[in-house]
Amino acid sequence: MKGVIGAQDYEVGVRISSQTQLNAEPVAEHSLAMIILATKGIFASRRRYVENRAKEETFWENFPDIGLYGAKIGLIGLSRISRRVIEMLAPFHVDIKVFSHHLDEARVRELGVTTVSIDEIMRTYDVVSLHSASTPQTYHMLGAEDFAKMKDGATFINTARGAICDQDALIAELQRDPSVPSSTSPTPRSTSPIHRCGPCRTSS
Repeated sequence: MKGVIGAQDYEVGVRISSQTQLNAEPVAEHSLAMIILATKGIFASRRRYVENRAKEETFWENFPDIGLYGAKIGLIGLSRISRRVIEMLAPFHVDIKVFSHHLDEARVRELGVTTVSIDEIMRTYDVVSLHSASTPQTYHMLGAEDFAKMKDGATFINTARGAICDQDALIAELQRDPSVPSSTSPTPRSTSPIHRCGPCRTSS
C-alpha cells in the first residue's frame, strides 16, 4: 500500500498483510485468456457465425485459420502480473516485447524478452496488454494518438487501472469503426486502427 503504510505502522505493532502476489495469478490468467481469444478471433468468428450460419456454402469461412502461434504480444508495464503472463505465454511460441518505466534489465534478461518503446508496441503489435501501476506519472499515459497508431486487427487489453488510459479517447477511437453502433459518431472512418471483436474489444 504505497503512500499509506509506513515504517511507523510496523513500529507500533500493526499487523499488515498483502495480497499482491495472490491477486496477480488470477489477473494474469484472465490476461492470458483474453490474449488467446483475441488472436484466435473468437468474438469476430461468433459474430460471423450468427450472421451466416444459414449459409451452408460459407459456413467454414466463419472460422479462419488463425491462432496464437507467432503472434506479436506487447506488454506495457513489467509488474508481477505481466511477469506471470510472460511465463504463461512461454509454451506458445509468441514474440513478446515489453515497455516499462521502471526497467529491471536483469529481470528482463531472466524472462527472455526484449524491451521496446510504447510507440513500437502500439504501432506494430497484434495484442497490446496494459499492466502498469496507476500513479500520477502514468495517469492517461495512453491517449488518442496512441490508440490511433494501432494497426487494423490489433486488440487492446487493460487489466490494470482505467485511469492509465484516456477512456474518452479510447471510446472515440472505437466509435470510428463503422461496425460499432453509435449515435455519437456521425461520420465514422471506413476502417479503424482498433479491431472490433464482438460487443466489446477491450478488457478492463
